[in-house]
Amino acid sequence: MDGTPFFLMGLLLGVTLTLGIQWISNRRVRKALDQLASAPQQKADTFLQHREARDMMQRLAVLEQIITEQPRQLASEIERLR
Repeated sequence: MDGTPFFLMGLLLGVTLTLGIQWISNRRVRKALDQLASAPQQKADTFLQHREARDMMQRLAVLEQIITEQPRQLASEIERLR
């Protein structure tokens, strides 16, 4: 009996499995690279959110100071005028 058909089938199966493994590996690597590429953007977004929150807190502190100091100044000026 001739072994050529078995050799060709084995060769075809080996090539198919090799290409399948490479395809799966390439897909996983591409997915990991996409996640790594998006990580700095997420860190940048978090940094911007923290900076915006800090700026808002500073603005709120200034507004609170204006609100609390202005009536005191008005009261002292009224007393001064009497």
